[in-house]
Amino acid sequence: MREANLESTTFDRCDLTGLDLTGATLRDTRFNRCKPTIHAAAWGTLNGFISVVLDGRQRIDTPTAFGQFLRRAGKKAGATVDPCAHAVQLRALFGTFLFPDGRLRRSKVKRKNLVKGTGTDTVAALLDGAIKAGFITHVSGREWYECAKGQTYQAMVAFARNLETTSEIDMLLNDFCPIKGCTHIGL
Repeated sequence: MREANLESTTFDRCDLTGLDLTGATLRDTRFNRCKPTIHAAAWGTLNGFISVVLDGRQRIDTPTAFGQFLRRAGKKAGATVDPCAHAVQLRALFGTFLFPDGRLRRSKVKRKNLVKGTGTDTVAALLDGAIKAGFITHVSGREWYECAKGQTYQAMVAFARNLETTSEIDMLLNDFCPIKGCTHIGL
């Protein structure tokens, strides 16, 4: 299942030992009664991670939190390398416009919907940086924003799907991430 789109997929009573989920898109992916072997799957860098639900109750929305869960469940330390918080926020920002498979979700979004949630000041600064870098454009005279077209759009899609960076995305993340030498995507 390497690099498979597992959005809204349910695994029920599965033995995940040896299953390779490296690069798989995990969005609202459910693992019911799989906890005893969930740590035994190969997860790679969690670059396709968006959210999972465990046993119908526990929702995990960040690769960092899922990596911590895997380590508590028995995964060896260092077996997963998580993207930095700014990369996760940028991916969520791009995900406002895109579906996990890269299709356009919305062509225009209001600013208040782009910066809502936790860390609002950081997300607002990241949005302003994405505008400056040309990934998102402001619709003049309004509070609407839209994503770029062409090659810049393709870079957004690649980052939102698999955390593939371009020099522009690297420069944007370097401007915001306080960690010296951070690779941002966890590799």
